[in-house]
Amino acid sequence: MNSDRLIFIVIGIFCLQACTYYTFSHSLLIKEIGTRHETFVFNIDENASKKINIISELNPTEDQIKKHFISFRNRELKICESLLVCNELQDSKSSLIFHFDILEGNPIMINTINEIEIGTESVVMWKSKYVWILFNWVYLRKGKVEI
Repeated sequence: MNSDRLIFIVIGIFCLQACTYYTFSHSLLIKEIGTRHETFVFNIDENASKKINIISELNPTEDQIKKHFISFRNRELKICESLLVCNELQDSKSSLIFHFDILEGNPIMINTINEIEIGTESVVMWKSKYVWILFNWVYLRKGKVEI
């Protein structure tokens, strides 16, 4: 009888984990990424007045970006779901690109988040690791790769 309860509890927790992940996790992930956002490309003087193009399949709103990404609050933004939608950005010298997405989305495993800043002469990329636990993202680590 006790093993039946334990199995029922484990299945219930797994279902709750999956439901909260697919319902809440993307908007909370935008908040997490914004809170931990570092910029190297966008703070360079020559980039200070340029428009920032946000590309993410997480579908952030402009309000979410300006609320959680402090360095983007006073900037002109354009938000796109993918580079294919914003294909005119690839040749643009008057704007910058910030791309972020979840590479491995899984409610029970470690999730890899990719962040890329693209300026006129430089590109910086970060890979972060997070895990979703019921109603919150738990930050594990972040590594920078300069290109």
